[in-house]
Amino acid sequence: MFKTLNAILILSFIFTLGCQSNDKSNFQVKKEDDLNIQSIEMGQKLVNTHWKLIELYGKPITQHINNPQDVHLILNPSNNSISGFAGCNQFFGDYELKAGMRINISLSGSTLKACHDAAFDEHTFLSVLELTDNYIIYKEQLQLNVGRRAPLAVFKAMVAD
Repeated sequence: MFKTLNAILILSFIFTLGCQSNDKSNFQVKKEDDLNIQSIEMGQKLVNTHWKLIELYGKPITQHINNPQDVHLILNPSNNSISGFAGCNQFFGDYELKAGMRINISLSGSTLKACHDAAFDEHTFLSVLELTDNYIIYKEQLQLNVGRRAPLAVFKAMVAD
């Protein structure tokens, strides 16, 4: 009986080991293919998209009733420029994309309107852009991050009218 039990255990172990190695190899190939497809899609979505800010430092952003324009950014690949609206003022600058979904944003200026009733801290938003060193796009949302921390800002892709 002891020999039969050992034989069953050994056969079970071999069967389990064989199944695990096949599943892993299939998973790895599929995962690599998915990553290649996602990388192509992400590169195309990142630029020339109106990205509306929906969250900053984990807090949801609501559009101020006195301002019909949303806080947003747009990356223009023809000259690697970034532009957008920060809640009161328009901003502009440059960006550089690097391997591994890394990005460097350098703001060079903004308009200088005085908005006394602004309910949004555009200074914090603009500093987040310059602090960002990587991004993730997932389900029509763009996350700007620094290192491996929680997202600094989350944006939603808006469809052009």
